[in-house]
Amino acid sequence: MPAIRKCGQCGEQAMISSMGIFKASRPYQCQNCKAEIKLTPLAMLGMQLSIFVFLSLGGLLFVIYFAQEAKTLLSLLGAFSFWLFLSAAVFWVIYMKLKDHKQNPIADDDVRLSENNVSNPRIKQEDSWIEGKSFLFGLLSPIIFVMAVTGLIALLVFIDSVFV
Repeated sequence: MPAIRKCGQCGEQAMISSMGIFKASRPYQCQNCKAEIKLTPLAMLGMQLSIFVFLSLGGLLFVIYFAQEAKTLLSLLGAFSFWLFLSAAVFWVIYMKLKDHKQNPIADDDVRLSENNVSNPRIKQEDSWIEGKSFLFGLLSPIIFVMAVTGLIALLVFIDSVFV
């Protein structure tokens, strides 16, 4: 069952998800004041930030070290300023989505949907696996995945160089 959230506008613990299947964001509607908000799962925000950091730092390093045009100071400043602008934009978007989570926290344990109160069967469906995970899980999971793949490749290279 999707979590009930506290409404950021009226303050009541009456925000219910109106969608049962997982997408990039889950819409919530307050049953009291009819306010609507779309929340992205915290783990997905962490994954977006982690993947962005990997790709942007890799691109910046590529421009600095391998591109022929990066030998002048002006092109280095241009690449760095573009990277800085892009980073600020991505961090701002993720900050705004995290702010929505802060303004609409999960309701207290004593406030729960009962099966009798809910007429829409889509609301009764379970959350997807990613919606229950934390921001830190999303931030670290791509890093752990890359480390595991790199470790497997290193193991295969070691086996190939020692035993073959």
